[in-house]
Amino acid sequence: MKIVQPASAGKYDRDDALVEIQPGKGIDMEIKCSAAPLVMKNIEREVREVLDGMGVKDAKVKVMEKGALPWVLRSRVEAAIMRAGVKD
Repeated sequence: MKIVQPASAGKYDRDDALVEIQPGKGIDMEIKCSAAPLVMKNIEREVREVLDGMGVKDAKVKVMEKGALPWVLRSRVEAAIMRAGVKD
């Protein structure tokens, strides 16, 4: 999947996450989370798994998370990718 335009999914609200994605070189990730660094590592791992699974190799990803469960975070990342990308 190639990211060709900016897109987002979700909202920056309690128990949710806002994921923004846009074209980039390599994977550049910014995570905003009010929880401990361990949680941030888990968020990064979840996001990378979705990116890898969908074949995204070049993108700038911004995640603003407020207590989203892993499945919510994964679905937000997937939705943002689908809105921003085209299949290679």
